[in-house]
Amino acid sequence: MTEFKISLMYDCPKCKSRNFLDPYSYCYGDVFTQKVMYKMSESPPRLKHVHRPVGSDNEEIYQRVCGLSSDQIREMEAKEVI
Repeated sequence: MTEFKISLMYDCPKCKSRNFLDPYSYCYGDVFTQKVMYKMSESPPRLKHVHRPVGSDNEEIYQRVCGLSSDQIREMEAKEVI
């Protein structure tokens, strides 16, 4: 099985010639990511974010998985437990 690493893809002449990867400045530093695969004349492609910020799903997990209420979560945040 072939393992693909972004560093190998970045140095690949084929990927470079096709302009396959783009540098993207993100809150955690600069990263390289695959460009949008499609292009439309009336609405150019854009990349909003590479991935969701760390912790963006915490409240949902606390409620759905841990069974905590919003009040319990706020109380634990106030006490700096979470």
